[in-house]
Amino acid sequence: MSFINAFNFEAIEPFTFVLIDWFTNLKTYELVWDGVIKYFKELPQEPKIWSSSTLYTEEMKGLREAWFSNWLSVHKEFSQEEILEFHQNENLGTKGIAPKMKREFVETVVLLQ
Repeated sequence: MSFINAFNFEAIEPFTFVLIDWFTNLKTYELVWDGVIKYFKELPQEPKIWSSSTLYTEEMKGLREAWFSNWLSVHKEFSQEEILEFHQNENLGTKGIAPKMKREFVETVVLLQ
């Protein structure tokens, strides 16, 4: 982790990186570079949805987080197939912000597990 703290990201486009460390215990970290500030934190071991900062406004991200939270409240336990079904949903909100997003020049084309 000291590498992340010391690395200079200035010449790199903004990104979010999820790091999973299972060397001794399962730990999950999130590294966000917004083009100016680097944010690095350990995450709790719970379901989470990420939305690209370059594709979604904060309002859109909030909607997507609310949809996922609502989905989780109904699906206390879920299978890989059920979580994949959520991510393949094209009907929440508009096609431009649905979990399986489709816009004129950009869209979700692949979902991996």
